[in-house]
Amino acid sequence: MPGLNPFYWLLMLLLLAIVLLISLAVGITVYAIRVVPAKRKTPATFIFGLLVAAVASTAAFCCSCYGILWLMDHPIPLSPKPTTFDIVGVWTATQDSLDDMKREGGYTTSIHTFTFNDDGTFEMVNMPDWGLDGFGESRKGFYSGSGTWEIAEDQGQWVIELHFDHLTSHSNGFNTYLYIEEGKTDYIYTFIGDPDSGQTMAYERIN
Repeated sequence: MPGLNPFYWLLMLLLLAIVLLISLAVGITVYAIRVVPAKRKTPATFIFGLLVAAVASTAAFCCSCYGILWLMDHPIPLSPKPTTFDIVGVWTATQDSLDDMKREGGYTTSIHTFTFNDDGTFEMVNMPDWGLDGFGESRKGFYSGSGTWEIAEDQGQWVIELHFDHLTSHSNGFNTYLYIEEGKTDYIYTFIGDPDSGQTMAYERIN
């Protein structure tokens, strides 16, 4: 499964900050209205509580939104950039992916590989169609092709960017990429359909 991205953890922390600060503001307001002894309650007490709640809530919302926008423009790489040495070699579909292909996709499995060369070229053999066109639907077909590759960054995660010069049933110039698993340079994958589903087509290096 894909690794957890700290970029999204930071987003969740910022959203949590909004909730905590708004809760604090509400707490102050409730304290001013309900807890302060009756003899000390004045219209100013209520106004003060409401102002504190409004200011704290607005500040929390604005700061968190700014932080989220900054993170979206400055995603955090998960790990040091993989080297060419980490990628060059022959990669084959994992056993879990082969099982999914047969059980869920109805594919007849055979050889399903990527070969990455140190001169920046690659060859792909029998990529199932549900893992390449982005729709995630099995038509029980396969794509093979070749082209050039490079290591790139996509939203805080290292990927292998593929530039196809030749691809079965596609026009020249098709581009896509494979994700490099965080902390594991021997595991790469592409999503099957919607990334939120978590379903992947994965490969592991065999030499």
